Amino acid sequence: MEWFLQLSADGLNDGAMYRTFWRRVWAAFFDFLILMPPAAALFWYWPRLTSPTLQIALFVLASMYGVAYSILLHAKWGQTFGKMATGVRVIDVAGGPIGLRQALRRDSPALVLSIASTALGIRDILAGEYALMPASEGPLSIALGAAGFIWSLAEILTMVTNPRRRAIHDLIARTVVVKTRLPTDV
Repeated sequence: MEWFLQLSADGLNDGAMYRTFWRRVWAAFFDFLILMPPAAALFWYWPRLTSPTLQIALFVLASMYGVAYSILLHAKWGQTFGKMATGVRVIDVAGGPIGLRQALRRDSPALVLSIASTALGIRDILAGEYALMPASEGPLSIALGAAGFIWSLAEILTMVTNPRRRAIHDLIARTVVVKTRLPTDV
């Protein structure tokens, strides 16, 4: 809570503390870089797996670790490593830290989409039809992809039009993303 009080003392109540769009974009990029090595390992190791049980276990792990990363780090510190690097933090709208419940609510849409995609992948593995780079996707996969794309657009639109830069997931969880530090040239 001291960091939030420091932000208020530094005069960031004029709305500057909520101008986080580009920091959030860079945070997502940094988090992507952090999460990529396990995905690369999956692509390298996948052809060597012959057991459907091992394929399913690795597939579930690979499908869910990104959402788990976000939920657990937000619950613990209010930040992913990308947010730490770019100087932003997720807080409760009342100004305090968030916990596991708010972190889960915040990532609930991504969690639902990940669970649905994972279920489709498990179905395909059990049918012997799953490949990491499928030639064509079925209607359910296309619908999930479209839902994810539409969700992302709605998130961005909400964030850039909200005075406190709250995206839909922030509205769901009653959270807001704030700057934890300002660049020295501001």
